[in-house]
Amino acid sequence: MERKKVLKRGVALMLGLLTTLSAGSLVGCGPQEKPAGDITIDENKQQIYYYYYAGGLDSEWRIKAANAWNAQNDEFQVVPWPTMSENLLQEMVANGGQVSITDINSNVLQTYVNEGVVADLTDIYERDVDGKGVKLKDKMEDYDQWQKLSSTYRYPDGFYAVPGTVAPFHLIYDHDLFMEKGWLIYQKDANGYIRDENGNLVLTVGQDGKAGTYDDGQPVNLAEWEEMLAKIKVANNTKAFIFSTKYNFYLEPLVNALIAQYGGYEAYKSFMQGYGYYYDANGAKVEVSAENGYNLCDSPALLQAMEFMDKYFTTSEWVHDKSVDSMGFAHKETVNTYITGFNDSVQQAAFMVEGSYFEYENRYYFDLLQQNRYEGRGYGEREYRFMLLPRLSEYEDVSYLAALSNNFTIVSKDAKNPAKEAAAKDFVAFTLKDEYLQEKTISNVGVMPFKYEMKPEQIANLTPFQQNTITMCLDRENVKILGVAESANNAWRLGLVSGNGGGYQFTAVIAGGVYERPL
Repeated sequence: MERKKVLKRGVALMLGLLTTLSAGSLVGCGPQEKPAGDITIDENKQQIYYYYYAGGLDSEWRIKAANAWNAQNDEFQVVPWPTMSENLLQEMVANGGQVSITDINSNVLQTYVNEGVVADLTDIYERDVDGKGVKLKDKMEDYDQWQKLSSTYRYPDGFYAVPGTVAPFHLIYDHDLFMEKGWLIYQKDANGYIRDENGNLVLTVGQDGKAGTYDDGQPVNLAEWEEMLAKIKVANNTKAFIFSTKYNFYLEPLVNALIAQYGGYEAYKSFMQGYGYYYDANGAKVEVSAENGYNLCDSPALLQAMEFMDKYFTTSEWVHDKSVDSMGFAHKETVNTYITGFNDSVQQAAFMVEGSYFEYENRYYFDLLQQNRYEGRGYGEREYRFMLLPRLSEYEDVSYLAALSNNFTIVSKDAKNPAKEAAAKDFVAFTLKDEYLQEKTISNVGVMPFKYEMKPEQIANLTPFQQNTITMCLDRENVKILGVAESANNAWRLGLVSGNGGGYQFTAVIAGGVYERPL
């Protein structure tokens, strides 16, 4: 087969170049890696290839779902296909219809919806996927916002993608270490600290008001936050915070959470969308539209969030040396430095800014510690937790955490084979049953934007960090996870803004360098 140039208008629009493809990528040749797990190609069926990024998280539930769906379909076979390429949609288009399903990041979804290469999935939201008399759209949290986010000005009324897990990206700490060092907040009365029957100090109940949960001993207000940091500051060889400086956008969810924590959900949503309102320092309501959107930069919540970041994340007083001195401190190196800090005679960090999948994704590091006989340091043996921000506004009684970005699942349009397209859509609907939403939640350690419950036995089999995180995410009374649905606005639909955080820009001095979030 001779080499050919494959050009799709959508690929050209996004990449700005003509993609030259090897014979392995050409129409009719199919993917050139190998299917996931125990999936074997069935020559008696038509294959529906499902490309996804093989980051170590999602193969198990896909294989389980594919095997179950394939067993009841005589004509088509879904083949999960892991790849280390991050250009999944480019591969889908380049394969000329060979790749029918893929996952895609929210910041390029709009382009491909506009280009008409993505199938409308609206009809699957009318289905009762669980057989319980509830339509999928009624099972979904914030259906209207997610629908807007997956459509565009060319296709304003469709639903062109299925949103993935909303996984928080926030402050993570080693709860065992904090207990050992006495860095948490303890109950007091008029006579001093309260002790249990064994003479141990008793942790405060945290922001959910319940003992024995994910936030025991965490600061509830700014005074307790300062009390905790003061304890960390005087500890030997310890700094409060560590984060990747090579990928400073990892700090963005923390800024977003701070905006909401100071100003409330409406202020956060207005800021993300570029219109709405906020309350100024005097409590007066300031309306914001497309014409005066720059006024959002005067929002007290934004200014307070940046002041918080400036105070705690810009100097060696609080920041680990590697996050202060190097602008090339990579993601993996950050995690490695954090989890091995106990063995570093120079410096360890109390908090790491990371995602909810960090422990599962870095099993390799934990396995190495175990192999090198560091007792109690293997995968799942220590209890990591998310540290909620203190309540920064007297008007807010919810704790906010934000997601870094979202993946969506999409289906390629296939005008030449509508039956295959319909089968691919049917499989995507199949994966939205409760049992697979539960599986996705476990693998990504977050929550799906659907209404469902986790089984106690499922949570019991997770690591302490995973248990705490999922329990926290599902505590919707006390915790709100900010995803990308809040960015579902006119700017998104007009295709004017591309990014995982909506249309805004700020610049701040972070760890000795400049952190820019451009339009």
